[in-house]
Amino acid sequence: MEVKKEVAPYNSVERSISEDADLTYGLDLIGSKWKLLIIRKLSNGALRFGEIKQRLPQLSERMLTVHLRQLQEAGLVRRHAYNEVPPRVEYELTYITTELFPALVVFREWAAKYKRLNQK
Repeated sequence: MEVKKEVAPYNSVERSISEDADLTYGLDLIGSKWKLLIIRKLSNGALRFGEIKQRLPQLSERMLTVHLRQLQEAGLVRRHAYNEVPPRVEYELTYITTELFPALVVFREWAAKYKRLNQK
């Protein structure tokens, strides 16, 4: 008589691993506080480098440059260089990045609630 080994359902295990991998992938793309804040500042439209820097004064120019490049390479931010004198460059969010807004609102509300609960 053959004994069958019970195994966890493949679909539930595979789905869990896949969901975790997707979450990790997303966090790798936007997972620093500066990237989220840059995305938030660009949510109202295109801005020049100096305008972003002005809205995030605690962020160094070097780190702003690094994060903008990473966001651009990931396809989350578009860089427009205009052929003008003096040179003008603007950054704006791509369409896929605007789909993050509802999640960011929920996350901000959760963070505010958590902060209030821990201040008591």
